Amino acid sequence: MNIKGYLAIFGVGTILCWIAWVMVLINVNPITSALPMIFVFYLTLFGALLGTMATVGTLIRVRRPGERELEEIVSTSLRQAFMLSAIILGCLFLASHGWFFWWSALLLMVVVSVIEYLMVNAKEHRK
Repeated sequence: MNIKGYLAIFGVGTILCWIAWVMVLINVNPITSALPMIFVFYLTLFGALLGTMATVGTLIRVRRPGERELEEIVSTSLRQAFMLSAIILGCLFLASHGWFFWWSALLLMVVVSVIEYLMVNAKEHRK
């Protein structure tokens, strides 16, 4: 698949996730909603953030000079977008429960950074 194919898939999925998230945001009262609707809120926001960051990350990496495979660029963008989205949603979840402090956000970032480091090292050893 070429870059236009990846970006088309990312773009359509991202737009659908943003639309779904806005619909949830408008139609759901978080105070009276059941747990499944709160889960849908976080899930649609995660998909929207993931798609947006993966698309932007892929565009930035494609424009950078260097000889890398398109699949490697896309997988790196997706992996990093996934982790950054997880950090953002983790912070939102902690804040919604009153557990968000600077050290909890720092701990979350450290855990995700260690996971990223381990994934990069594992990828380097496979080559």
